[in-house]
Amino acid sequence: MAPPSSKKGGVKIEQLASESAPLLASDGPVLGDNLKDYETMSNAGGGVGSGTSPGMLFYVATSWVLFLEGLSGMSGLAVSYFYKNTLKVDPAMLTTVSSLTSLPWTCKPLYGFMSDAFPIFGYRRKPYIFLAGLAGCLSWVLMWCAVDGIWGGFACMMIGSTAIAVAN
Repeated sequence: MAPPSSKKGGVKIEQLASESAPLLASDGPVLGDNLKDYETMSNAGGGVGSGTSPGMLFYVATSWVLFLEGLSGMSGLAVSYFYKNTLKVDPAMLTTVSSLTSLPWTCKPLYGFMSDAFPIFGYRRKPYIFLAGLAGCLSWVLMWCAVDGIWGGFACMMIGSTAIAVAN
């Protein structure tokens, strides 16, 4: 089944990427009216309405992401004890730090716009997810071996929270 057609005969993706073409709902679909483009995307594997089932890699990657999301909840408990017992931070300051480190999650749409507007080596999402993973890993390593005060811990938590928000 072909995607719905627009009044303008289809909007080219390159046209949408230019600054002069706004992306509005009234502009019609992002894909053109060409059935061949739609079939090419559908045959890429596992897309919605493609009629093919996702591969094992999809299930492994999805399971891994959900496992890591669960671990992030456990790490929050460990960070709380680290702040209270090791750094001797009072509960009010711990609440403030924890609240401030959740701010990167409010900017999630900006990360998507940034990755769409500034591709790295021609890719729009993969390099950002990879770099976010590296930054998150580095922040936890630094939290383990270099943090000796509340503001160093805050910086590591902020980087880690931003990394998870970008990758999520």
